[in-house]
Parts: sequence; structure tokens; C-alpha cells
Amino acid sequence: MARTQFSRTCVTWRGLALAALLFLGGCNGPDTQMARLCAEIVPAFEPSSVKLRLSPAQQNGRNSVRVPFTAIDPDGAERPRFVACAFSGTLTQGQEQPDLVAVESDEGQLNEAQLFFLRRFFINSQENSAESRARIIIGPGNGISGRFAYLTQALLNALPWTAILTLLATAYSLLYGLSHRINLAFGDIAVIGSYAVVSSLGAALVLGGGPAVAITLGVLAGVICSALAARSLTSMVVNPLVEQPGRMLLVATIGVELVIQEGLRVTQGAGNQWISPILAAPHILFIGDRFPVHVTAMQAVVVAAGLSLALATLAIMRWTRFGLSWRALSEDRLAAALCGVSPAGMLSRTMIGAGLLSGACGAIITLAYGNAHYSLGTTLGLKAIIAAILGGIGSLGGALVGGLALGLFEGLWSAYLSIESRDVAVYCVLSIILVVRPGGILGIAAPTPREV
Repeated sequence: MARTQFSRTCVTWRGLALAALLFLGGCNGPDTQMARLCAEIVPAFEPSSVKLRLSPAQQNGRNSVRVPFTAIDPDGAERPRFVACAFSGTLTQGQEQPDLVAVESDEGQLNEAQLFFLRRFFINSQENSAESRARIIIGPGNGISGRFAYLTQALLNALPWTAILTLLATAYSLLYGLSHRINLAFGDIAVIGSYAVVSSLGAALVLGGGPAVAITLGVLAGVICSALAARSLTSMVVNPLVEQPGRMLLVATIGVELVIQEGLRVTQGAGNQWISPILAAPHILFIGDRFPVHVTAMQAVVVAAGLSLALATLAIMRWTRFGLSWRALSEDRLAAALCGVSPAGMLSRTMIGAGLLSGACGAIITLAYGNAHYSLGTTLGLKAIIAAILGGIGSLGGALVGGLALGLFEGLWSAYLSIESRDVAVYCVLSIILVVRPGGILGIAAPTPREV
């Protein structure tokens, strides 16, 4: 550590996360989070004038990883080196990443004082992040501009969140299009599915199941639990209040939302529940002006699943008897009932379908972001309602368009502008669209919105 210059090479997670992601192992490689944290401290072992070329991280024990790297001196001389990191095996409540307990390099193991200063003044520092990023050698850009690469990466990062909003907005539109009522508990029904995915996926991995088996069991558990929750909500709350003034069901589902959240907090704990990284290794698509565009296999899986579910929902509503009955009740409830369509039966089946979509959202949340939390339902539900309103609540095509528009808008805003002002911008855009077109993008074009 004699050559380490902490004051000049301090780096943030944001500065080195990109470099770490580039060189993590495959699906069965080292723990993604541990490899990222270990790669983050590599610049601490070389002066700021030295360039660094990272190699793929290697598992070095149950809770230890090894990151080989090449130090390139200003005169072009290359020196192979490595950093090995050991971490605590468990996460305490409220902790989101493992503790770094030991560090070793080719120069020897750090003592307690050196490890303390590394954690205190290097890992948590907010200085010189641009300088530290510039030290990582990634590769040529093949003629593709860095701006285009950054835009592509921002869009790819926004796709999982877009899939979540799209499917949950569709769930809201399914109920609203049939009954002109809003159920605010769909976000929390999705969270129920998320917790079910965490539990079943963890159990499958402990019992020795592969990633494909674990993901399949987790998704099935999530959608089934959410569908059962939606079915119970239908019989206990929706059916008794659906014929009453709209605000009664709205207020009742707010109460249901609070019950679900507190029940999850008491039974599952107040902290995040994390899953082991699965299919989390990044794959570089292309490099633009030394900016790599990468995607993980899990991102591809969740986006493909979200797109498939959205298209399947549209196909079901367009070409099946259920879809025909739903559209008939949506257009003229009395005429549809006279033709033999049961409003109560359709409402129950619609709620189950919306519960399945909510469970799929919960599965995507867990698989894409790796955790579940009891309080996510409120934010998730409000954002999905905004997406449904933007597209035209009650219109399934509008829900898809609204979810796509809102997800991409939030992703691009977060990539280029202040995250703190993102929600303010979303509500401003919503207000403008409702003034210009009260029915939403694909909703009715009447001068006043539908009655809620």
C-alpha cells in the first residue's frame, strides 16, 4: 500500500461499477456483488498515473473473490497483479451489501489499519470519480459514438421497469374497463408475488436446483400467490362494493393496501429480502468511444417475458370468448347480461387475470432488481395508475402505450437529468396530457374523462 495515493484516487461506486460489470464471470461464476465490490478497490493499489485493465473475477472461496488486473505504467510497461477480497457471509437487517473483512494483493495482506482507511477514505469517497473512470482501459469504440452508446445503455436499463409498469397498468385497466372502478391494492398484490418469488427461488437454490428450475418455480409461485390474493380480494371487498359509488371501493382498497403492507412487514421483516444473483453476468453488446453497452441474461429474460405477457394479454382479449365477453360488458353491461354474460363471473375472472399480471410484475421486480420490500406497493401502484391514465385507462392498448411511455421517460430522465426531480417531471407531464387530452393517449377523446 506504499504507493497507494488515497487522496488522488478516491472513487465512488458509480465510477467503477461500469468497469466491474464488464469483467464479472458467467452464470456460474463468482458472486456478482462481491466481484463488483472487489473490483471497485483495484485503483487504490496503483498511483493515479497508472492505467488499469481488469480481468474476469474468480471465485476464491465461499465468501471470497479474486480480481486479476494489469497495471500499465506511463512508459507502457505492463505488470500483472491481483486483488483478493473476503466478505462477511451474511447480511444484517437493513444491510444491502456484504462487509469487506479482508483484502490481499500480490504485495501481501492489508493489516487492520490499512483496511480501515481503505473502507473509510476510499470506498465511501465521492472525489475524483471521473479521474478513476478514465484509468480503466476498456477498448476501442469501433467508430460508434459514446453518446449513442450511453443512450442505448439508458434505454436497456429502463426496459425492466417499463415491463413492470406496462403489465401492472394493464391489470388496472382490466378492472376499470369492466367496472369503472380502481383497485389501489394491485401494487401490493404484486409485492405479495415478489415475496413468494424470493422464498421459492431461495428454497430451490438451496435444494440444488439449477437457475432455470429456480426461476421457473419462483415465477409460478409468484403468479399463483398473487392470483389467490386477487381472488380473495374479489370475494371480500370488490364484489360487495363494485355496484356502490366509485369512491367506496377506492377507499376500501386503500385499507386493503395498508393491511397487506403491515402484514408483510410483521411477517417478513422491515428490511429488504435479497436473492442470490442469477444470470447476472453482463455481456457486452458493443463499445462506443470506450463506453461499453452491456446487458445481462436476466434483463433479457424479464424483458422478453414482459413483452410476451403483454402480447398474450392483447391476443386473449381480442380472440377468446373471455375477451369477447369482457368487451361486451365494457361497452353495454345490460345488453351483455341479457345475452347471457354473467357480470359477477366476469368480474371474478377479470380479477384473477389482473392478479396473474400483478404476480408477473412481482416476479420481474425480484428477478430484475434482486430484492423484495413490503413498502414498494404504494409507489408501484401509483406509477402504474399514472401509466394507465396516460395511455387511456380502461383501454388495454392504452395501458401498454402508457407503461412504455412512462418507463422510457423515467429511464431517460434518470440517465440525463436529476433523479430527485424525476417524479415532479412525471406529474407535470401527466397534468399536461390530461389538459390536452383528458381521456389519455388512446382513451376516449371526450372533453371530460370517464367517471371514476
